[in-house]
Amino acid sequence: MVQQIVNQELPFVLTDSDSRKSVSGKIVRVNNGIDIFFDGYGHYSCVLLEVSEGSLKMIVWGDINSADPTHVIELEGARKFQGRG
Repeated sequence: MVQQIVNQELPFVLTDSDSRKSVSGKIVRVNNGIDIFFDGYGHYSCVLLEVSEGSLKMIVWGDINSADPTHVIELEGARKFQGRG
């Protein structure tokens, strides 16, 4: 099932299959991507998926005390190969 995220928040719950502990959060559509927020992990998004300069990127803030992201991952290498047939 695909849910469209347009001008809305999509809540979710992730549950560990072993410990049964869970983390809830929400996905929010922003200008050129989506922000992923986790309850109890600060007031800002921890993960941003965005299209920037024609490239899909995942930006992660793994340290709540830093304004700068801890990881910027270019996802172009994960793209389906479109080479020779």
